[in-house]
Amino acid sequence: FPVTIDVDYRFEAQAQEACWNAYLDDPDIAIPKVVLATDRILVSEWLEGKPLARVIADGDQDERNNAGIKLARFHFTAPMRAGLLHADPHPGNFRVLADGRLGVLDFGACNRLPNGFPEPFKNLLRNALEGDALALYNGFKEDGFILPDVDVDPQLVLDYLLPLVEPLRTPYFEYTREWLREQSVRVGDPRNPTAKIGFQLNLPAEYVLIHRVTLGTTGIFCQLRAQGTQMTDFESKCYGISAADIREQYMNSITAKFSGLEMVVMSLLSDCQEMNEMSGYKETVRKNLNIAKFILSGMLEAKEAV
Repeated sequence: FPVTIDVDYRFEAQAQEACWNAYLDDPDIAIPKVVLATDRILVSEWLEGKPLARVIADGDQDERNNAGIKLARFHFTAPMRAGLLHADPHPGNFRVLADGRLGVLDFGACNRLPNGFPEPFKNLLRNALEGDALALYNGFKEDGFILPDVDVDPQLVLDYLLPLVEPLRTPYFEYTREWLREQSVRVGDPRNPTAKIGFQLNLPAEYVLIHRVTLGTTGIFCQLRAQGTQMTDFESKCYGISAADIREQYMNSITAKFSGLEMVVMSLLSDCQEMNEMSGYKETVRKNLNIAKFILSGMLEAKEAV
């Protein structure tokens, strides 16, 4: 991303005007209208509102959730509606207006995406959300995320990415700084075996700003401690993904995993009960039996909660 573009006021004005036109009269997003743009100055209409940093600091849960979902909607939809992606996501560039809309400022750093999100990106996200390790791996290879001379286990690649897309797979998610810290350690600490998978992946140049926006926006969600459903049917259409289908597959996978664990534990219980009749094993088996019953009880409660 050339630094000169970030200080090209005419270029910035074009991006801001494109977004202003795309979100004119939008119920969720407010873009200030460009008043004047020259080589040396850019003047926009004033947006009166509560800075996002203040919402993070002292907003109630409803305020923080509202800001989070509006920010998600803006970044999900801007490539499709305006042909660009606002690529400078930090709290100073957003404010919440009195009517609840999210005001967006500073369009100096924008990724031009005239055809919306790249089709390969949507396919890779879809494969990750559907848990298709082989399709994800083949897509990574084809699109340059895994270089030709690198060989990685497809399942390990999926395992590396799944926690990062978990907010989009679950019916409800709560972003926290603790979750973000855990993910940062998991994928960034070279002492962590999972991080070694990430070090074998490549980020093609055309995806750098998309990656930056994804990380930056996720950081804001965690600062907000936003809660709720992040992948609505509206946003999912921008990626060509059915949110309902993703969630159904998620629930089916959870049910299958619980069913498999139940069979294992029930088998363990059966073995323990048989061994319990043998002399010399009773005390050990009694402890193992109690542990197995405890695990099974917890799984059944978790399954009902899901």
